[in-house]
Amino acid sequence: MSIFLLNSYVYEVADTPVDRIANAEAMSFNGTDAYVNANSLSSTLQPLTVGSISMWWNPVNATPSSSNCLFSVSSTSVNSDYFALYNLSNGKFYAQFKDNGSNRWILETDAAAFSDNTWHHIVITQNGTAPELYVNGSKPAQTFTVSTSVTRWWNNITIEQVNIGALIWSGGTSGISNGKIDEVAVWNTALSGPKIQQIYDATAVVGGVPQTANLFTGGLDSSLVYWNRMGDS
Repeated sequence: MSIFLLNSYVYEVADTPVDRIANAEAMSFNGTDAYVNANSLSSTLQPLTVGSISMWWNPVNATPSSSNCLFSVSSTSVNSDYFALYNLSNGKFYAQFKDNGSNRWILETDAAAFSDNTWHHIVITQNGTAPELYVNGSKPAQTFTVSTSVTRWWNNITIEQVNIGALIWSGGTSGISNGKIDEVAVWNTALSGPKIQQIYDATAVVGGVPQTANLFTGGLDSSLVYWNRMGDS
């Protein structure tokens, strides 16, 4: 069991995948000063050349005045060295990889991906060739607005910060999210489309919270390096 701190509240997070979990809670982020720090994951992510992130996101405002950072891996000592996932102010799902001040790739959905006060399942994968975005179990139309080095992943930056709901980098703290986040999981392999669909299909929103059954069966647990149930013990 790992322990995480969110605005003075301590949450326990299962370190080992457990089948047939019925989750009853999610974490709310206030858009001001609430985020989850997972720096203990830094050394695990640092050497990875491929990987996947899966999470559920429920924005208060799907087109916020300031873009919400949902997950980030970053350095505070190296200038503009980070990877981050965003809900942009135009409602699009967006991923950015910046290496020592230079954008190496930026990928975003062609259309808005989110709705107010609605749960969405989002995934990014990197298979060593290029990243891909998924929303609610499928791969929407998406475009690289920067594609200088689309093979880059976490081994190409210095990792000193890992955060859910904010970006902490050389420029300070930014993009603090306003909404709810649940079921954050990280793998050291690129999940296939069918595996991503499996996660989405195994989850239902019950009582206002994503509840999962058999989330990590069918080989989904074999490359899992992090699973934060976001409030469920």
